[in-house]
Amino acid sequence: MELLIRVATYIGRILSVISIVYLVIKITQYVDEIPPFQFSVSAVTIVLGTLVFVILCTGLGFYAWTILLRGGDVRLRYVEGYIIVGASQIQKYLPGNLFHYVNRVTLGVSRGVPAEAIIVSTGVETGIAAIGSLIIALTGFAVFGDIGVAGLSGLPAFKGSYLSLVSGVLLLVAIAVIVLFARIRHWLVARLSYLKVRRLAAAMCLYSVINIGIGLFITSLLEILWGVHSRFPWYFFSWGFTIAWLCGFLFPGAPGGIGIREAVMVNLFGPMVGPALALGVAFLLRVITSVSDLITFFLARRFQFQEYPKRANQ
Repeated sequence: MELLIRVATYIGRILSVISIVYLVIKITQYVDEIPPFQFSVSAVTIVLGTLVFVILCTGLGFYAWTILLRGGDVRLRYVEGYIIVGASQIQKYLPGNLFHYVNRVTLGVSRGVPAEAIIVSTGVETGIAAIGSLIIALTGFAVFGDIGVAGLSGLPAFKGSYLSLVSGVLLLVAIAVIVLFARIRHWLVARLSYLKVRRLAAAMCLYSVINIGIGLFITSLLEILWGVHSRFPWYFFSWGFTIAWLCGFLFPGAPGGIGIREAVMVNLFGPMVGPALALGVAFLLRVITSVSDLITFFLARRFQFQEYPKRANQ
């Protein structure tokens, strides 16, 4: 297991570097072609609206984690969950992309939450978030692949090599999950309370809200900021963003999925709106999600000082 994590970490770092190099090349090619924003009240409104949407979805994810904690008979108030996850997740941008999980355990234990409950629920959280995204991704392939929109399969992003690469990555993930399950199956059997279907389904739906809804905001950003009306439906962009998020999420070596997520979005959206505009959208979404993480962190710290001033100062 330790070897598997180490290999995944190194692969993630390599992919992150390759993706950043790829983005630098694309930037040098198309930076002068990125259309300027059409600043207006509506433009500011849609950017702020997207930011609020991401912040709210982040809060939904925190609530989903408190639901999963109930599998360990831990009833955590929502504000406590917000403090624990919100104050720790900013560390996902550190190299390694694992320190926010470590800090979650530290903060949770300091508030009386059993370490095992945090670790198991976080593991379940990671699994269902990935599975939910995988379901959206596979559904998108069915809709937008060879049997979907006419002519879409001929676009560069949908050539066989790309589909083979995605299929290979998904196959490796499936193998890793099977191997992991085989090694810890006896340990899991004693903790089946974490795997109740209703609880998992509720949490998965909460985690999927951002991946599904973000497509509406991407199409609005394109129309209001750049005056571009895409001929593809909003859920195409939901699907593309989900694939990009999943690719950045799979490997622990890529901090916050930086580079990988943007490279995938540029590759998927480029044929539809042009590579320059795809770059603009990818970087704007990175800025919005990063600002969302910062605001969430400061909100969590504010709640922490308001409710637990002595403990927060320790």
